[in-house]
Amino acid sequence: MHDVTIGERPDVRLTGFEHRGPYHGIGATFDRLAAWAAPRGLLGSGARCFGVYYGNPNLVAPEDLRAFAGLVLPTPVPLPAKPQPAEPPQDDAETIDVPGGPCAVLVHQGDYRELEGVHRWLYGTWFPGSGHRPDPGRPCCEEYLNDPRSLPPADWLTRITAPLR
Repeated sequence: MHDVTIGERPDVRLTGFEHRGPYHGIGATFDRLAAWAAPRGLLGSGARCFGVYYGNPNLVAPEDLRAFAGLVLPTPVPLPAKPQPAEPPQDDAETIDVPGGPCAVLVHQGDYRELEGVHRWLYGTWFPGSGHRPDPGRPCCEEYLNDPRSLPPADWLTRITAPLR
């Protein structure tokens, strides 16, 4: 059981990497994002990190699921002080625009491994009893509100915004 409110998600522009396949494998894409962002100084205080999820895993085959791991970037993007020759090429980061609008909003405190169950509850229990309907034309987003490297998993905060019709 979670507290769900109705709110507005603003439009957001993210730079990062696409993930294809089961959502539980997106951690490797976030690792790739961190490897790209760290030498550019983009992971400090105030960094906004998002996961964008385009399909319902109950309706889409796992291999066909699409997601995106991204950051809201300052403009212009700072370049690394000096290139590291051992770094893999990471110039394939892309920028996407995520549309805003009315959303069901909940904040989960706990390990990221619990998020799949939170989404199942939101879509399987809360939506059917709420009088609201999800908007399949806009993706669901997770915004990771604190730094998992500096806190235990029990203290991690994730804002989930599920678009409403």
